[in-house]
Amino acid sequence: DLNEMKRTLESVVEEAQLYGGHFDADAKKKKIAELESSTQAVDFWSDRTRANDVLKKITNLKKMVGSLEKIRNLATNDLEILS
Repeated sequence: DLNEMKRTLESVVEEAQLYGGHFDADAKKKKIAELESSTQAVDFWSDRTRANDVLKKITNLKKMVGSLEKIRNLATNDLEILS
């Protein structure tokens, strides 16, 4: 039943929003911006281990944001189709 599918999908979207931090793409984008800004510091590469850790964090956060946005877009498109 399409109405049941729609209610289930809406419920999943609501639950994801309730979990906040882990699913919060905007917060992750803000953290990416902060980390990218830190890479511009004159002494950024003075500690190569730390610098590499920061770059890995940026990469991982970007992957997470991409996945979260893809899921959000798919859910939104599915809800539009079911409406």
